[in-house]
Amino acid sequence: SKNVTRGHPILPSLGIMSYPLFRTKEDPMKWLPWVPYCLKVSWLKLSVKSDYAARAVLGLSRQYQSGKALRIEDLAKEQNIPQNYLVQILIELKSQKIVKSIRGKEGGYLLNKAPEDITFGEILRCIHGDIFEPAALGNNECPQALKSAWEKMQSCLDETADSIHFRAIMEEDNQTREMYYIWGPIALF
Repeated sequence: SKNVTRGHPILPSLGIMSYPLFRTKEDPMKWLPWVPYCLKVSWLKLSVKSDYAARAVLGLSRQYQSGKALRIEDLAKEQNIPQNYLVQILIELKSQKIVKSIRGKEGGYLLNKAPEDITFGEILRCIHGDIFEPAALGNNECPQALKSAWEKMQSCLDETADSIHFRAIMEEDNQTREMYYIWGPIALF
């Protein structure tokens, strides 16, 4: 085994400056980190539902200035989201007062607040609850120092998600769309 001190995207920010690595039996050239049992969790993986919810809010963000509601059919088509699934997502977003619905001929959904007041973290928590919830925090066998590391990581992920506002996402998306429109798709031969 050997210890590493650089190249890991998260551990140094948690105060862990080195961790042991071991070669795998299947590929002797590959080094993998040794991870204590109480730290073993599946990789942070969010469901497609969180992606669809973020797309829905992004689509509604584009309509925010007009004040016009967007029909579910149009939003589903624009964001490439299955319509039946979108209905369920919008109900959850409505229950958290992120979106609101308008009835009638001109009805549909629109944001309940400005895109700059909606964070990525807010959407993820609406759909999934806590963004990152390590099992080690509730495990009495896990040493306190490791629990502290997990709490730092949890806090870091929450702060990052809460610092991303949909106004910024929308502006970046608009720039990407403008660049695509100006240059068109690039063909490589």
